[in-house]
Amino acid sequence: MTRTANIEAETSVLGSVLLDGTLVHELSVKPEHFTDHRHQRIFQAMKQVASQGKFIDMVTLTTHLGNAITEIGGTTYLLAMAESVASTQSLKHHEQLIFAAYRNRMAQKLALSFAEHPSEAELDTLISSLQAYREIGVNNLEKTTYDHLLKITEEMCFPTEEQAGFATSFTDLDGMTGGLQRG
Repeated sequence: MTRTANIEAETSVLGSVLLDGTLVHELSVKPEHFTDHRHQRIFQAMKQVASQGKFIDMVTLTTHLGNAITEIGGTTYLLAMAESVASTQSLKHHEQLIFAAYRNRMAQKLALSFAEHPSEAELDTLISSLQAYREIGVNNLEKTTYDHLLKITEEMCFPTEEQAGFATSFTDLDGMTGGLQRG
């Protein structure tokens, strides 16, 4: 069964940003990608605090939200959100789960709309809209540690002409010889 909401992933992303406010700059997700309206409001406030050049933490976020803090569950909810995150290492993975739920939610909405008023023109619109939603969040995938290690291994095992040798502190020598060579 496909998920159209992933509250756990939303909580993890927001909690990660509460633990490390600089992480908000690494995120591509937007407030509308969140299912829970409280999470939308919290994330929007985080982005606004960051755009003002302030560090995101419980105090700055609570201050920015002002009286709206009660609408999202109060500081208790924010604290519980931050405490629910064991590590920020899964941030990008959880962001991808939010994107997946958003894509599923939008696909379901479009399909239901098409089912109410089916026609050739609506079918074309449905297909193009589904393709557009399918791309949301996909280009934001980062390379995994495995990908980085694989690239390093390839560079070591199959060096290019300019990487053929080992660099020394003598740049002129390295330029003439390509660095220290085997043999």
